[in-house]
Amino acid sequence: MSKPTLVLASASKYRKALLQQYHLQAEQIAPRVDEVVLPLEEPRARAARLGNAKAASVLQQVTTVKSWLVI
Repeated sequence: MSKPTLVLASASKYRKALLQQYHLQAEQIAPRVDEVVLPLEEPRARAARLGNAKAASVLQQVTTVKSWLVI
């Protein structure tokens, strides 16, 4: 079984640099998600909703069949 490809689901250059500080190589794919804040949404619920939406967006952009670990 091959090692999964690490995917950074973020356009942030700071998050990419953080991974590089720990010598982690990741493919960076910017998610296409509108980060709208819903009224009365709890921060934990917002983080979960946006995280799921970003992962789904990145998976739709992937063109190869591989083993992926999306962060």
